[in-house]
Amino acid sequence: MRVDSALNQFDYLGYVLAARAPVLLLSGTQDKVIRPARMREFAQALQAGGGLVTFAPVPAGHGGALESAEGREALAAFMQLRAGS
Repeated sequence: MRVDSALNQFDYLGYVLAARAPVLLLSGTQDKVIRPARMREFAQALQAGGGLVTFAPVPAGHGGALESAEGREALAAFMQLRAGS
């Protein structure tokens, strides 16, 4: 797959850390596009940079995390936790 070199300039990690907001990463355990190991690495990088991260693997493929009961439960728990902060 070819990706436009302009996308290399988009600093996902830097932008997320600069937002200083809690982050929920829903990772589809069957995702073949953004593999679970890559999502785990991103969560670890955010944590290493001081980010507040909740990492939730769910049984879904790419883009299907919120279609699973586990994904919706993880989102609800994350929102409930953040509402109490």
